[in-house]
Amino acid sequence: MPVHYHTGGFPPAELDLAALFPLVGPANAAVARYEGVLAGMPRKLSNALTTLAVKNAKPGRHADGGGLYLLVKDSGARSWVYRASIGGKVRDIGLGPAWGHDAVSLAAARELARDKAREAKAGLVLVSDRRKQALEAKAAAQAAKVSGTTFRDAADAYMTLREDSWRNEKHRAQWKATLET
Repeated sequence: MPVHYHTGGFPPAELDLAALFPLVGPANAAVARYEGVLAGMPRKLSNALTTLAVKNAKPGRHADGGGLYLLVKDSGARSWVYRASIGGKVRDIGLGPAWGHDAVSLAAARELARDKAREAKAGLVLVSDRRKQALEAKAAAQAAKVSGTTFRDAADAYMTLREDSWRNEKHRAQWKATLET
């Protein structure tokens, strides 16, 4: 079959769809092409889930589009997950529960997924907000603890801690003399 290039709509007139799709037939060939049979690629999703679909979803991973997934466990627990490829590795970032008293709504989950996509595009490391907040709080506590500590305070604390391991009084005196000079 010769190759034909066209600038018009799909399908071009010279393309024999019945020959390409013998089981589908010429009437449904354009639909089959759109569904990805010829392309071999899955269709892109956009806002595929509804609130009712979230409520009634069976266990598994359900795509909404844009990297947002509804994860339903065998126990019935539902949670929102954003899936992104970072540095060649696929990462799942939890966005919160999808059902219950502190649930994240479908619209809010879509917005959170868009935010995470922007972060990924900007090259930021995607970490769940709770983990990010915990790391920031830990760093702030460590900085506050260290900011008021002088070298003399740290040295005194170390000598007090290690004092029992020194063999005699001369070692203690040597340590103190070394730090005071």
